[in-house]
Amino acid sequence: MENLQQATIDTVKKLTPEQMQALLLLIESWQNHRAQAAIGSSEAEAIVNGWLLDNLPDRFTAGTAQPITSRHIWYVPIELTYPTTGSIGKVGEALVSAFSGVLLSVSQVEDLQRTAAELYNTRPNELQAPVL
Repeated sequence: MENLQQATIDTVKKLTPEQMQALLLLIESWQNHRAQAAIGSSEAEAIVNGWLLDNLPDRFTAGTAQPITSRHIWYVPIELTYPTTGSIGKVGEALVSAFSGVLLSVSQVEDLQRTAAELYNTRPNELQAPVL
């Protein structure tokens, strides 16, 4: 076994920079293939909903999470909803790590509120209460 390891080390030392880059890309691809997400789409949506509850009034909810597989991230749209009409439309977005469940990025609160108000103003007669 030691002879095989030493032979491998000796071979790697002889690689050109281009060959080394190709080897590193191959190793990274293999690692990514073996890696499995620690959280699913429902958990990503729950993480975003938790943030929304902490930072905004009701009527904001996480939409259906979509995977960005090349980055191991969940893309989660943030939607404006009303009890009697359901989802009115997308007002922002969030990104959640598929491995750690960490909220990587989320639209600014002010942008979410502004976009929600604009959506509300397109259909005020259908909706029961304005966005606060």
